[in-house]
Amino acid sequence: RPSPVADFTYNPEQPTIKDPTVITNNQSINAVSYSWDFNGAFTSAEFAPTYTFPDTGIQQITLIVTHQSGCQDTAIQFLDIPPEVFIYIPNVFSPNGQGDPENEFFRPVGILPGVQRYRMLIWDRWGNLLFTSNDLSTPWGGTNQSNDPLPQGVYIYVVEFVGPRGEPYKYAGDVTLLR
Repeated sequence: RPSPVADFTYNPEQPTIKDPTVITNNQSINAVSYSWDFNGAFTSAEFAPTYTFPDTGIQQITLIVTHQSGCQDTAIQFLDIPPEVFIYIPNVFSPNGQGDPENEFFRPVGILPGVQRYRMLIWDRWGNLLFTSNDLSTPWGGTNQSNDPLPQGVYIYVVEFVGPRGEPYKYAGDVTLLR
């Protein structure tokens, strides 16, 4: 009996966490029906559906096509939506208890999925270590290791961590403490 040929492409070729929507381009031949499966989370009988993946990682798209004679063919493709790290490190903060609570502490902010082995270090201009944190949720409040308030000035930071796929990140710079 005659058989169909299942085939498809998708766009964008490299989806991202910021744009995880995939538009399929059905290139099947001699098919009369289509059965799509997107990683077991969504199915469709459309000719060329669009799907937005809810998470990062290796994703599977399966297309089963059927010929009018009843014969079927299957095409499977895998795509990778890599986790991405977006970080913003402010250059000034004011731990005086009088302003915006977000400005009371120094900490990196952003999208940091799956961060491991986080470490933040703060030094004064003479190279004295003032603060260490191994917890992303623990900010620096402008104090030394004895929890005494430090004077207004410029301090040096290093923020290091390992990303969700084992890639190392390291940021270093200075931050101004205003009182």
